[in-house]
Amino acid sequence: DSEKTRRRLLVESIQEPIVTARLTRHVGSHLPVLIEERIQESDILLGRSPLQAPEVDGLVVVHHGGDAQPGHLIQVEITGVTGVDMQGRRIIF
Repeated sequence: DSEKTRRRLLVESIQEPIVTARLTRHVGSHLPVLIEERIQESDILLGRSPLQAPEVDGLVVVHHGGDAQPGHLIQVEITGVTGVDMQGRRIIF
């Protein structure tokens, strides 16, 4: 088991900068985001863009999400990257 853990950690350490570089390309762009969850008592939403698959990719953390609820599709400006997650803010037209 320790060998499996060592190998997993090695692969993750190699993959992390690749994922960060790929996600950073989207900073400043506008993406549609399907909202999956609202963080209780905050204005933060969690969702996925078309670039992200459930269970294998990160999320888009939407700050200042307004009144959007799970199931809503909103436009988000990507403002940064944290690990495997993109950070953004809702665009209201």
